Amino acid sequence: MESKNKHRLLLAIFVVLFVILAYFVFAIFYLDIPLFKKTITGRGGAGYVSVTIVPVCTFYMGPGWSFFSLCANSTNKSVDSILQNISYRYVMRWNTTRMEYDIYSPRAAQNPFNDLGINESYFVLDYDYEMFSVHGPPNPDMNITMVQGWDAPSWPYLFETNVTKYIDSSKHRYMMKWDTPIQEFLIYSPRAAQNPFKKIFKGEGQFMYAYYNHTLEYNQTYLFDP
Repeated sequence: MESKNKHRLLLAIFVVLFVILAYFVFAIFYLDIPLFKKTITGRGGAGYVSVTIVPVCTFYMGPGWSFFSLCANSTNKSVDSILQNISYRYVMRWNTTRMEYDIYSPRAAQNPFNDLGINESYFVLDYDYEMFSVHGPPNPDMNITMVQGWDAPSWPYLFETNVTKYIDSSKHRYMMKWDTPIQEFLIYSPRAAQNPFKKIFKGEGQFMYAYYNHTLEYNQTYLFDP
């Protein structure tokens, strides 16, 4: 009697397992049940991965006036190309002959300049806080011509440095950086006991007052300040 009960129990378990298996097979092949289909076939698991390469010469500017340098040597240096992703109103370039600014406007029929250079710093009036990027290889060692009076040489590199590495007190009286949040210049003097800054950073522009005509020499090996 006990043996018959065991056989009946095993038969009942077998029937239950068979019914469950039959249901799964039926559900997979005949019913529209996405859960099972995804589990068995793997459909719906494919996708795409996009990678955006951000140029190393990338920094934020605006809103308001920003004073910047090109920290990469772009092939196309037109204002329209360099500032194509920036909502700007004016760009200003320092004219060392007249000692005043030339002003570029995208709305003007004619402009005093149409290209930007890696050896100069520029003002731009930006409507919003935006990320500025320049595509191109890093800039090389450079020699920038300086004239007596005010000059706006660039800081064209991807690293920061202490300004004392290239400011010469026998040649330069002042060096100025633009403070975007307060919209005014910070003034560095090699004769001052204390100064509002010591370093210049990627993408920043600068103003320098020179005692006489000379060449500002940039040697990256020497300037690099780890």
